[in-house]
Amino acid sequence: MRRKLDYQLPELTNSIAKIGSLNKGDWHVHKEGGKLFVGDVDWAVKTMMREGTSDAEFRLDATTSVLMQAQDKTTCRNIAIESKPAYDMFAIGGGLPSYFTKDTAPY
Repeated sequence: MRRKLDYQLPELTNSIAKIGSLNKGDWHVHKEGGKLFVGDVDWAVKTMMREGTSDAEFRLDATTSVLMQAQDKTTCRNIAIESKPAYDMFAIGGGLPSYFTKDTAPY
């Protein structure tokens, strides 16, 4: 199965990238290396990824544009953002039907 990434960037070095509008909901971000800030256009932090962290999740309460910034003169590579449900389908290989949550799963 081919992944559908909502946003990808091969490299970001000590700079800012503005992502077009992302829908309200849960999102997954992946990167290699560097320190990465992910926030909305008002600079409200959605997630802050340290150098040793490669995956994180964040939630948008409304459809909004998103900013990413490689910080402290670091370089982030292979940055990818996709919806959390799409990531779960790829990473887990299907998972539970959407009506199950961690609170209602049958186990």
